[in-house]
Amino acid sequence: RSFATNMSSLGHQAIAYFDVSIQIQGNILPMLQCAAAGRFLSTGGGNGEPLNLGFFALRPDPRILQAFRNFARNASFSAKTGWADSGY
Repeated sequence: RSFATNMSSLGHQAIAYFDVSIQIQGNILPMLQCAAAGRFLSTGGGNGEPLNLGFFALRPDPRILQAFRNFARNASFSAKTGWADSGY
């Protein structure tokens, strides 16, 4: 199933995305429980960027999926300045 399908699903209490560079060690259940409670969890950036999406977990919500889509449609990308000039 695609990320968008899972994001729109009302059958899941929480979903998580892992980039291939992310390694989870230990029990992932506490992260999913936190996300199911309505919190957005994400890896942080180490170089000043506002968000690193190598890992994130959240409760499925069509409004968040729409926000992701709007950002992808409208934000510019530059190899020098990143997405929407937010840096790396």
